[in-house]
Amino acid sequence: MKYLIMCEGPNELEIIKILLRHNCLKFTEDLIISYNKGKWGTAW
Repeated sequence: MKYLIMCEGPNELEIIKILLRHNCLKFTEDLIISYNKGKWGTAW
């Protein structure tokens, strides 16, 4: 299963990155789907 995390701006994105770096979430960066500039991808 992949997770879609929606961040409204750079502050929210930075918080998610910090939480991932410190293993504070129940999933890893590999399980995140990103949407950037009209393209779907993995991570950011």
